[in-house]
Formats: sequence, structure tokens, C-alpha cells
Amino acid sequence: MPGEAEVKIPKRANDWVAAMRTSPEGSQVVANCQAEEHVPIPVAHDFFHTLSGSFPTGTTPSQAMNKTLASLPQCARCGPKTDLGLALLMRFERLSRLADSDALRKAGVSEQMLIRKPGLADRITELSLGNPSNPRNIVWAALEKQIKSDIASGFSLSQVLDKIGIAEVAVVPWYSIIYSANDLDDDCAVPTVLDAGADHRFRPSKKGAQCGMTKPCTGASAGYPEYVHAKCVVKSPGIEVHTVT
Repeated sequence: MPGEAEVKIPKRANDWVAAMRTSPEGSQVVANCQAEEHVPIPVAHDFFHTLSGSFPTGTTPSQAMNKTLASLPQCARCGPKTDLGLALLMRFERLSRLADSDALRKAGVSEQMLIRKPGLADRITELSLGNPSNPRNIVWAALEKQIKSDIASGFSLSQVLDKIGIAEVAVVPWYSIIYSANDLDDDCAVPTVLDAGADHRFRPSKKGAQCGMTKPCTGASAGYPEYVHAKCVVKSPGIEVHTVT
């Protein structure tokens, strides 16, 4: 993509950098910014210009970063676009969110009913991906092929979630959704630090990479190829109910 370069944090953002570096998590976010090589230069300029002009404003540096990103649509999904063709994408969410879908609520299907009878999820013919209240219009997804391969080789749900970078496994049930990248209105993009915002768990990919990589919580192995795309509605979604093992 023309204009790509390692993100250079301007001196006018020094106050924000200093505030972020007061915590290990904030220091990691600054390091992510410094290592990012897929953000177009004009987008990086807009971000730091707006951030430095509004910080401090009575918010924490992380809040200021996320608030700035929410105000700049060009910062979302600004990484290199990737045509995945018919490749399948996969996401995991807490089962309680699925039970709160319109189709299941209207049918009187509860979370406990889904656990006992997972086939009830087949009542969902369309499923929205992405938080409607989130103005950033970003959905994160991993490639299905490697996840399915791990599950087939004996990975437990907890191990898969760990490899995706989801730490909150506890004892709650989850569900997965599989859908084709070909059904999306726009191409997927390589995730950047501006997609992740103040999430210190993110790691930027190297220049020229065709995907991002999830960061396992335990750090014991490599992650899964991951992408970001716009909020969408998936028709005939492939939904599977999982319990933590």
C-alpha cells in the first residue's frame, strides 16, 4: 500500500507517550505503535495530530487513544487489504450473546436450552457480527482451517481460546461461527495497532505480511492467522455450541 511506513510517534505526542509508559500495558501499546509498519503515513499523522491536541483531557491515556480512534473512521481497517477468496473465517463468542439474538429470544430459547440442545441454534438464519453500538465498525476473525485442524488433533476449547488470545475462559459456554470471506462486502485487512487501540495484547505484523497473527495468552505457541473486516450480517451461519473443557 502506498504511503506505508513504520509509525513515527511525533514529539507533540510526548505527553501521551510518557503517560502510557507509567504502566507495563501502556508501555506495550507504545511499543506496538513504534513497531507498526502497515499504517499509511497520512492516517498515522491524523491520529497523532488529533490525539496530541486533545490529551490530557481528564481521561487516562488509554481512554484518550480509544476516544481519538473512535473519532477517526480512517483509522479503522487501514491495513493492507487481502482477497481471501472462498477461505472460511471463524469467531468465538460467549454463548450468552447468541442466546440474546432476536431469533432465539423471540423463540423463547435460553442459554441453558442451547447447552442442552445445541441444534436449537439452527433457528438462526441470519446473524449480525460486530457490536452495533461500537462506532469503529471492526470485526476480528481468524482463519478456520488451522483452528479446525487443532480441534481435530485434540485441542480443548480452552486451548483454542488461549491460542486465539482470549483469556476469559473460566467455566462459561461459548459458541463459534464459521462464514466465508467471499460473502463479505469488502476485502479483509491486515490488523494494525490502530484497529487494536489500547489493547496491549495485540502485536503488529511485519511489513509485507498478508495477515495478522493472534497472540496466545500463555505464549506457548504461535497464533492463528487473523484479519479484520467491517460489521456484517451472515446468512445461514455455521454455528456450533462449545463448553469449556
